[in-house]
Amino acid sequence: MSRKQRFIFFVSSIISLIGFIILILNFSPYFQINLIKVQMPITIFFFVLFFILIFSIFTFIFRSKIQGLIFSFFSTGYLLLNFFNFRHWLFSVLIVLLFFFCEMLVLEKE
Repeated sequence: MSRKQRFIFFVSSIISLIGFIILILNFSPYFQINLIKVQMPITIFFFVLFFILIFSIFTFIFRSKIQGLIFSFFSTGYLLLNFFNFRHWLFSVLIVLLFFFCEMLVLEKE
């Protein structure tokens, strides 16, 4: 990965971190956004910003977009499971095993 691409991911992570902090500090979790006569909960934007933040940080650190995607899907998936009240310990074990399996596949192909 070139320096220019790494710089783009660094700037992307800073911008998404600022947006994430603003979203957390200024809006309640029950806030509804009105977009063209459609009400959308703010939690959708929370998870999208969180995904972009984790993806850009881990892509910047590991210099691999695939590993950034794996880490961001893992962390966002875990938060989504907690959001929908799937808090049994087997769900956490399942996510961790799926994460390790995907990571091993990526490392094997490299």
